Amino acid sequence: MFPEGTRSKDGKLQEFSRGIASIAHKSKATIIPVAIIDKYRYFKPLKLRIGKPLCFESYFEQKSNTELLDQMAVEMRQTIKKMLG
Repeated sequence: MFPEGTRSKDGKLQEFSRGIASIAHKSKATIIPVAIIDKYRYFKPLKLRIGKPLCFESYFEQKSNTELLDQMAVEMRQTIKKMLG
């Protein structure tokens, strides 16, 4: 899934949608962060960097709300940003 809500046109990391956090919260999923190096293009080889799993167990105990989902999205984005260098 593209957590920004779409593919980046210029290859730069955009703000993350809270939708990705909502899906993770509802499913109680562990997130595997994957960074696409360079611009994403259809049918072209990709260079990927796969990060360590992100577990949000402490968030799962809380009721979903905008602030909680925003915080989860920020943490996911910070992880990807570090992976991109």
